[in-house]
Amino acid sequence: MRTTLFFKGCPLSCFWCHNPESISNKPQVWAENKKCIGCGQCRDACSQQGINSEDGQIVIDQQLCVGCGSCVEICPAKSLELLGKEYSVDDAFKLVMKDRLFYERSGGGVTVSGGEPTMHADFVQELFMRLKEVGIHTALDTCGLAKQTAFEQLLPLTDLVLWDIKTLDESDHIKFTGVSNKQILKNLRYVAEYIRINPNTQLWIRTPLIPGATGTEENINEIASFIELNLLEVVSRWDICAYNNTCETKYNRLDMNWGLKDQPVLVEREINDYKKLVSKFTLLAPKVFFSGLIAKE
Repeated sequence: MRTTLFFKGCPLSCFWCHNPESISNKPQVWAENKKCIGCGQCRDACSQQGINSEDGQIVIDQQLCVGCGSCVEICPAKSLELLGKEYSVDDAFKLVMKDRLFYERSGGGVTVSGGEPTMHADFVQELFMRLKEVGIHTALDTCGLAKQTAFEQLLPLTDLVLWDIKTLDESDHIKFTGVSNKQILKNLRYVAEYIRINPNTQLWIRTPLIPGATGTEENINEIASFIELNLLEVVSRWDICAYNNTCETKYNRLDMNWGLKDQPVLVEREINDYKKLVSKFTLLAPKVFFSGLIAKE
């Protein structure tokens, strides 16, 4: 059992992102319209004039919203939520330590995710230092795009690194995420070398199966070959994560386009095809796990 702290701000813009509320590094407000009673107090409280009503639905202009939270505080129906809150390291430490009993009983710990936690490397470093002093397991969930110095800071305090490999092809990576993967792969080589010297730190690779993008046999075959040839001795696990379509509500609340709207989830037959593919990599296969939302035929 683990507690995850989600940091806001991400250098990637993956069109399938399941945490769109973490892309921006600023606080945001979204609405749960089914709770709205139509009183209009939120509209009056907004100093930016960024809240309107259309067909009985609250519409928040995310370009105007500064995330001050005035509308959230005044809403009597609690239909508005502020996404993003500033914490001191001490506040964050006290927050996660409330779950210490669960970590001790289950062997779990604290994970930092996002967004991209390496964008807050100094904060994470101090938090992890505090956690290691009291024997709490730490995990860094990263897209890998950061200056190498961020990993130099964090790896000595990290028990588990969760690292995404979406695709090895640079042009596809730019197409799918908006950025090159050169620095990501360079950082991955650095992390792998660190673990060869410091084997107490674990590395898990994760790859999302996104229809029309990363979810192709060619892509999975290339990543499997790459891991088996370059990372086999340092990778403890490769998670292949089935596409999940449950985040559409988040996009609607943020007035963002969901690039995979109406795309059905993968079915067992499709997952079994991927399992057959990776089973051919006999050295890597025991470390491969499939997860995510998978439908019956």
